[in-house]
Amino acid sequence: MILCYLAGYQSENKIVKELSLISLAIGFGLKLYPAFFGLLLLQKKDFKAAIRTCIYGIACIVLPYLVLFEGVEGIKTWFSATRGYGTHSVDALGNSMPNILATFKGATKINLNESLFGPATIVTCLVMMASSFFQEKEWKKVLAILMSMVLLSYQGEYIYMLFGIPMLLAFKSDDAFTKDNILEYICMIILMIPLPIFYIHAKEYPHNVLAQLCLVFLAVKIFVDAVRKIVDMKKNTTKKAAS
Repeated sequence: MILCYLAGYQSENKIVKELSLISLAIGFGLKLYPAFFGLLLLQKKDFKAAIRTCIYGIACIVLPYLVLFEGVEGIKTWFSATRGYGTHSVDALGNSMPNILATFKGATKINLNESLFGPATIVTCLVMMASSFFQEKEWKKVLAILMSMVLLSYQGEYIYMLFGIPMLLAFKSDDAFTKDNILEYICMIILMIPLPIFYIHAKEYPHNVLAQLCLVFLAVKIFVDAVRKIVDMKKNTTKKAAS
């Protein structure tokens, strides 16, 4: 659904564009976090499309219950199930920011206050979302939004397959490996391929640490690129004012 959305949300064909918006809404109905990609519409200042997508999203949640056995009472079940999405695990195994902080705490023996893991996660995700506005290429915008999704809450390792989305967009736009994209490529590949790095349950999990390092590198690179873009914009503004 996310791929269908990304393929058509900028289309000049009204039917294709509307189908892409409906695809994102269906993705939201199945799993909440695809809604994050609605940021792309806001970045394009396509507010009408964003409003329509919200309406489609609500419809994708409400309308199915009209034909299900539970009826509208099933909406309560849906809210109960989705409430657990924002919970944070402080276990070291996982993809979320609390998982990464738990790994750091265990490796360094620094006594981090776990009550701060939640706020740190929210701040990090907001920074990733904000950084997406300052990425020059579409695949990097998508990657930044995806990072905010991945770091927000613990998911199974299947979450890493979503890095195939910015990878496909990168293959479409980039002709060669450069210093501007090589780190992202390497990290995304490591996250997606089934590396034969074995683990001892609850004791050692090398692949988990490697995946978390890749996520940290990606987050830092996204943030640095955004800061560089902001600095360049300010320099250009200063030059125009001086001239």
